[in-house]
Parts: sequence; structure tokens; C-alpha cells
Amino acid sequence: ATSDRFVTRHFFLRPVFGEYYRDPFLNIDARITIGTGVGYTAIDTSRTNLDFTGGPGYQVTRFVSVQEGENIEETTPALVLTTNYDIEITKKLDFIYNYNITWVDNASGGYTHHMVTTFESEITGSFDFDVSFIWDHTSKPTAADDGTVPLSDDYRLTVGISYDY
Repeated sequence: ATSDRFVTRHFFLRPVFGEYYRDPFLNIDARITIGTGVGYTAIDTSRTNLDFTGGPGYQVTRFVSVQEGENIEETTPALVLTTNYDIEITKKLDFIYNYNITWVDNASGGYTHHMVTTFESEITGSFDFDVSFIWDHTSKPTAADDGTVPLSDDYRLTVGISYDY
């Protein structure tokens, strides 16, 4: 979730942003990131939009399980940078690219990437067909209580149909 306040046509403030993330396969029971930042809209036309944002934040991560002697919950300052790109390829097909990198301390996972690429196709005036590829990367995953270390990368392909009313 974000809230933007434009100061000029291209420059904006992001007084607050927040994210809730859960991935039990990566040993993350809950991760909450909140922060503030600034942004710049590099392209803003009727067919294309490109934004860059960044700013400091704070992150709390609660793990599903940890090895003995490790903390089940970690808190850390964070630095968050994002890119959002949206282009109308044709009247019925859009390409959307969102990329987020967050730097935190090693106990909280090091740096993490979250990338979503989506092709959004209009089936009819109200129905859309979406195909998204999602990549999540954690540089320093936390080992579970049994010693297994999750893989650093998680890939997903999602397909969806939406209805706009």
C-alpha cells in the first residue's frame, strides 16, 4: 500500500508505504515493512507510465521456526527502492512491470527482490485475462529449526480472469 502526494508534475512525496508479506516456504510467517520516501515520474503519457521511488523504512520479520539460540523475530531499518512501468502495447494488451528491492540486515534476510511482470489482456469490455510471472529472492534465508535452509529464489506463474464493474 502506498500514498503519493505530487509536488510537481513529475516529483512526488510518498509520506507512507507499507507491505505485509508471508511465505512459509521461505520460513517467513509474517514480514511487515513500513516507510516513507520520494519518487519521480520519468514518463507519463496516455500509453506509458514509468515511476521510480525510494526511501527509508523499518521491517519486522517473524519466522515460522528458527534454530536454537536464534531470534524468532527480527527488526531492522530498511532501504526500499521501487520501479513501476506500465505500457499499453495495443488497445487490448498492457504490459506491467513492478520491481522492488529492499536492503535489511543479514539476520532479517539481507537484501530481497520482488519482481512482477504481467500481461493484461482485455477479453471484453468488462473481462480481463492476466498472466503474471513473479520472482522473489532473499539473499540470506533463515534456517528452520531442523537446519534446512530455504532456497533463495521463489518463482511463480499466475493466471487470472478479472471483472471490472
